[in-house]
Parts: sequence; structure tokens; C-alpha cells
Amino acid sequence: MVEERSHGRIRRWMTWTTTADGIDFPNAATVAVIRREEFDLAGRRVTKEYAFIITSLHGRRASAETIHTHVRQHWGIEVRHEVALCESVN
Repeated sequence: MVEERSHGRIRRWMTWTTTADGIDFPNAATVAVIRREEFDLAGRRVTKEYAFIITSLHGRRASAETIHTHVRQHWGIEVRHEVALCESVN
């Protein structure tokens, strides 16, 4: 589990992976689930969501930690892109 405190919130992420055996999806090797929860500073849950991932990655390249890191970096890029678009419109 990863926990982060910022902007008056507590965010927690948990990631699980398993093989994609039996999934009829081209090149599917690994399935992952990321559970994201957000709490206020008093510990009351504000949101809870799941992200489901199908990837062609195998072995250590498809570990829960590796997938979690990749997805977090991807979201960070999207956020920076959206901020840049918003700033250029104003």
C-alpha cells in the first residue's frame, strides 16, 4: 500500500496483479487492479475507485509495484498536460 498526504487529504493506493490466463484479449499477459481511496484528515473516506488494467507485460515487468509506478507517472503526465491546456486558454 502507498499512502500520500497532500492538499488536506490522505490518499491510499493498493495494486494487485495476476496472470491473464483465460482472458480473450489480444496479447493479454497480466491483469492488474488499482484501488484508490481518498480520506479527509479525520480519516473519513471521501472516495473509493478501482482501475482495471490489462497489459502484455510479463514477469517482473508486470509486478504490482512496477504497474503502480507506471500508472502514477502516466496520471502525472496527464495532469500536467491538462494544466498546460487550461493555462493556455486563460
